[in-house]
Amino acid sequence: MTQPVEPQTPAQRNDGSYDILDGNKLRISTASGQQSVLFEDIASLGYNRMTLTVAGDNHGTGLFFFIGGIIMGFVLMFNWDFLYGLGIGAVVTIIGVILLNQTNQIYWDRITVETKGGKIIAFDVDDGVGKGKIDEIETEKRKGLSG
Repeated sequence: MTQPVEPQTPAQRNDGSYDILDGNKLRISTASGQQSVLFEDIASLGYNRMTLTVAGDNHGTGLFFFIGGIIMGFVLMFNWDFLYGLGIGAVVTIIGVILLNQTNQIYWDRITVETKGGKIIAFDVDDGVGKGKIDEIETEKRKGLSG
């Protein structure tokens, strides 16, 4: 039986959740599967803020301005005034280049559970939620190990 491949790059988001079972076990569920670990076998818990850079939403508009600026510049240069046509075409083309180069950042938190055996279980939650989830797991772990 093959093991599911855990995402290793920030570009792959592996949304997941966890449950506490019997007060002494952490069950992590993701789209790729489900794994459980006893609280006593957890070596460390942590989270990292992940980021992914994606193309902006204005690619179509940027391409339109870029190509339209070049065409409009040539048409105006040869049918109206050379310098005005060059200037207007250049401005519209530069607007297109700016729109084409816009990017957006997507952020999320990756929670990582490492076992004493060295196994690393990772799952992703929304941005800014990781610290709270780690604190909840730590609280439940203390309750489970002391009770």
